[in-house]
Amino acid sequence: MVDSDVVIWFLKGREKEAQLLKNLSKSGDLYCSVVTIAEVRAGLTRQPGKIISQLANIFVPLEINLEIAQTAGAFKQKYKLDIADMFIAATATVQNLNLVTYNKKHFPMSEVKLYIF
Repeated sequence: MVDSDVVIWFLKGREKEAQLLKNLSKSGDLYCSVVTIAEVRAGLTRQPGKIISQLANIFVPLEINLEIAQTAGAFKQKYKLDIADMFIAATATVQNLNLVTYNKKHFPMSEVKLYIF
């Protein structure tokens, strides 16, 4: 599962992220949280519909369900970090996915398996 920071750098055209996503996609589907879609959309000023459609073709968006919401709430209560990151962490945890991110400090919980490159 890919965190918002990696998706944003990918959209900005950085080769490092493009290569990373290409390599990761060889192992299976690429996932992102719907929270990542919201964070990316909030920063778009040009062609948001087109860019979000492209993301939906690259990533399988994972929705928030009751278990993810409860886990995110528990993470927020314990770690006092940004709620968006807590939803992303909870989604990765509940779905049993590695989280690809640059922001290790945003995900201090031991339940989250980080893929840091």
